[in-house]
Amino acid sequence: MRKVRGFKESIVEFLQILRVILTTKWYWILVGFSLLIVLGPFVGIFLFLILPSPFNLIALVALVITWGIAAGYKDWITAKIKEEKVKAGSG
Repeated sequence: MRKVRGFKESIVEFLQILRVILTTKWYWILVGFSLLIVLGPFVGIFLFLILPSPFNLIALVALVITWGIAAGYKDWITAKIKEEKVKAGSG
């Protein structure tokens, strides 16, 4: 027969599990990167808004060009990987 635990024992066990989670390094790394992913675009938009008139246009053009270069590089890498898979399969 299963022993029924009291409320106090359940709370103590919960707090022990919570302590283990909150003292884990990888948990805080995950929290930090999640915050960067969520807050990064807001900070970028805010920086675009507070820049003076000619600089915000320059920053926007630089962002679009950089985004295009990164997208082209990604497409080139994926095409190269597909090409190597085809060569490995037919060779």
